[in-house]
Amino acid sequence: MKTSDFFYDLPPELIAQQPLAKRDESRMLVTRQGTCEDNLIKNLPAVLREAFPTGPVTLVVNDSRVYPARVKIQRHTGAQGEVFFLETGDEKGLYKVLLRPQSKLKIGEWLLVGSEPLVQVTSLNPPMVRLACPLSQLLERHGQMPLPPYIKRPTPQNSDKERYQTIFAAQEGSAAAPTAGLHFTPELVRACEQVGIQFAPITLHVGLGTFAPVQTASIEDHLMHEEWFFVPPATAKILTDAQQGKGHVVFVGTTSLRTVESYFRAQQPSGTWTSTRLFLYPQERPLALSVGDGLLTNFHQPESTLVMLVSALMGYSVWKEVYNHAIQKKYRFFSYGDANLILL
Repeated sequence: MKTSDFFYDLPPELIAQQPLAKRDESRMLVTRQGTCEDNLIKNLPAVLREAFPTGPVTLVVNDSRVYPARVKIQRHTGAQGEVFFLETGDEKGLYKVLLRPQSKLKIGEWLLVGSEPLVQVTSLNPPMVRLACPLSQLLERHGQMPLPPYIKRPTPQNSDKERYQTIFAAQEGSAAAPTAGLHFTPELVRACEQVGIQFAPITLHVGLGTFAPVQTASIEDHLMHEEWFFVPPATAKILTDAQQGKGHVVFVGTTSLRTVESYFRAQQPSGTWTSTRLFLYPQERPLALSVGDGLLTNFHQPESTLVMLVSALMGYSVWKEVYNHAIQKKYRFFSYGDANLILL
């Protein structure tokens, strides 16, 4: 299939620039067997219990925590830019980064953070730096949340440090939030638990590649970015039981779905870190998951791997109808936007 097959025309005003005042006031479009029902995320417990009236229901959530990876820098010439830390560093104290702008930087040059020379350029291809202080100290003092490029603000706001983080966040390592989890509040979690819906964590550290556009004409030629994941033994037990018909599993976010599918396909033991490049997209045969009865996700960018995953679950013709419905009903799109519950 062509990448252009996954384009849709989104009015810019539907791209959410700010989170709602309350997380659980988001709208939720419920999709099952090609039908659309407008609902609210706070009604998720009732919707899931109606869909799965018997047996345990488990929501698989990504507990990865976003780190404040963006740091403003300045050259000795006065030119300003930013450094974006992609990982926590290697044994030599070097860090893979994005440098913006990069064109005039020189190897060996020290860059100012505030008024101090704290970042030294050690390589430009690929961009790497050395620090004059611990990374944790640098990010604590100067780090900003790595908001997606479609959120058009000069700088992140202080409120983003809390709102661009799920309530499940525990394991630091993501350069972007697993955004489906942003809809949950402690009250919504309790409401789920009161009707017998449990939560099971996995960890997938989201990389910047999640925002990388598909640059190949054919989707089959796209190379998926690498990400690392971890499935705890207790979660693995729940998933295995569900495979055997003992309960239902709904994924909170595409990262949770890709993690679990990667786990089963890799046949690695639980409790170990494993990398994945799994790319799920529509093929000749319908996508058959190893386990799973639904996906709670947001509305994703045109021509993105995430739209392709949604299309693989719903069917190619159905996803376009669903997204057209969301646009007509003025749902809010992308990271700070509304939710789409896909029941399989």
